[in-house]
Amino acid sequence: MERRIYEQGPFSLKLSRGCSLEEKIVVGNYDFINCDIKKKNFPLQESRRQIGELLIKLFSFNQEVFSREVIADMKRRGCGPAFLPELIDFELEYPELCVPEVPVISLGSVYRDTFGVNSVPQFLLDKNGRNLYLDLFERRWRKGDKFLAVIL
Repeated sequence: MERRIYEQGPFSLKLSRGCSLEEKIVVGNYDFINCDIKKKNFPLQESRRQIGELLIKLFSFNQEVFSREVIADMKRRGCGPAFLPELIDFELEYPELCVPEVPVISLGSVYRDTFGVNSVPQFLLDKNGRNLYLDLFERRWRKGDKFLAVIL
């Protein structure tokens, strides 16, 4: 089966500048946050632009894909993977685009734990509520999972 890429957007994303990661998480009022999602592991990355807004897109695929394939497809379309702060801003600004049981994944923020395992943050709306999880970077993502991208 030929891999198809689905894009939603572009959407304008207002950046909540000057807020620490902890402040963004408090504002998000999440029901669950992985204990490794903290400033020490995800230092607040600088925005790609020096303006108060970014243009973003959501990517999804008609089959399972690996993280590196997603990033390569984003780059071919003039985009780059979003960082964790952009994921939080996106979820707060566009809650209607967050579908239950379909994660929105931020491949731009990679956390390497003490065992050398790389993980990336994702927002997931599920039976437990609004959640920020970590999942393995080196994995095959499910058909339909969404990936947040910034238009470069």
